[in-house]
Amino acid sequence: MALGRGLSSLIQPKKTTPQAPASVGALHNSVEGEGHSSEGRVWNIPVSLIRANPHQPRKTFHHNELEDLMNSIRSHGVIQPIVVTETVDGHYELITGERRLRSSTMLGLATVPALVRKNVTDHEKLELALIENVQRSQLNALEEAFAYRRLIDEFGLNQDEVAVQIGKSRSAVANTVRLLHLPDVVQQALVEGKITAGAARALLGAQDEKSLLKQFQALVGGKQTVRDVEHEIKKQNVLRGVSNPLAAQLLSEEARLREILGTKVKIAERKGKGNITISYYSSEERTRILKHFK
Repeated sequence: MALGRGLSSLIQPKKTTPQAPASVGALHNSVEGEGHSSEGRVWNIPVSLIRANPHQPRKTFHHNELEDLMNSIRSHGVIQPIVVTETVDGHYELITGERRLRSSTMLGLATVPALVRKNVTDHEKLELALIENVQRSQLNALEEAFAYRRLIDEFGLNQDEVAVQIGKSRSAVANTVRLLHLPDVVQQALVEGKITAGAARALLGAQDEKSLLKQFQALVGGKQTVRDVEHEIKKQNVLRGVSNPLAAQLLSEEARLREILGTKVKIAERKGKGNITISYYSSEERTRILKHFK
């Protein structure tokens, strides 16, 4: 399957919806007896045989969303089939449609309509689950950032390639990935909806973590708006640059290295000597960064 084609490469409109055989074993026999692939056909597969997608980028599923979907399924059934791939042990692994599967399971449905796809790689499972969630705006900003980072670290894509595959600009991908550089307390606030992605990106402009956390506390405490935070950080950066030209130069060099390496970089210098600290968050990311120095 060609990458970058998204869900359209998996979900193809069909005029008919064949009823599945009474059992999965019968389904297999039927397909073999027909002498052709079951790709593109919709089958009613037992939910007990379907495992979650381990590459699902979405980690948070709100109960009210599932409840709304349950009501819809109760009234109209599962209108859009989920997409699965068959595993070596005769079970199925979900590719897209986790909310539909969860809601169907909570309703006690025995089967769910599904398209069965073969030879789907881990890369494609992550990519397609990500595309579905992004298209439906179902990921929070941090989940999106982790998903982009996985595409970069585990599958060797650069930010340009990620942008092409998910249909976003490179700057949008870069700005989202940068959210992973935030302190844990700020990331948690972002997940919980206490601050917006725009506010989080504004905080990333702070000179150091101490300044960032100070502005964060003012923001969540209601003492400052996002615009106030942006203005205050910009003012501090200007003052620091005027009073300390070397600091301004180091900040510029940090930004350049951060752009090249795609991760957090800190330069500390004193009397002409210092350290350059490059942060990484997984062994895959370490390998990716080291390739820049070969």
